[in-house]
Amino acid sequence: MTSRRYIKIKFGQLNAVLQNMLTTNLNSPQHKRMLRMKNNWENESSLSTIYRTYKTNKNLITLKRFKQIHLELIKCARIINEAYGLHILISISISIFTISNICETTMTEIRDFTFQLIQNRLTFTACGFYDLDHTLIYNAISFITTYLVILMQIGDKPVFFDDTNYNSTSIIERMN
Repeated sequence: MTSRRYIKIKFGQLNAVLQNMLTTNLNSPQHKRMLRMKNNWENESSLSTIYRTYKTNKNLITLKRFKQIHLELIKCARIINEAYGLHILISISISIFTISNICETTMTEIRDFTFQLIQNRLTFTACGFYDLDHTLIYNAISFITTYLVILMQIGDKPVFFDDTNYNSTSIIERMN
């Protein structure tokens, strides 16, 4: 029989003993204990003593079963530890080494990528005359703003011409 199956059987036995000790059933909540009603024969002195002895013996037998099953599970755990202890040690050691090595490799790659980004900047230009970036936008906005301010300060009201045709005599008459 394999150790896994043996442990499964022992835990099944332990669960069966625990379920026999329960004073609740499936329909009642586990946190509420069902109280058994005392019968009249429990109050009699001789029968009461027998009943207490029976309850004590039943609890003692249950504790002995717990003790036996627990001891067998401890023995199984020790056997498994002896069988797989070296394997677990090597597995954990390799995992720690691998994780630390992966972290170091990852840090080196990130550092190299950062240097690559710093040393090889990508810039868009208009045939090499000027860079197309945020400074171009700031310069264009400042140029337009300056031009509008100058126009507002210097400019007069615009002169609107109507579409009427004037001949030379009407222009001279207007001047007089």
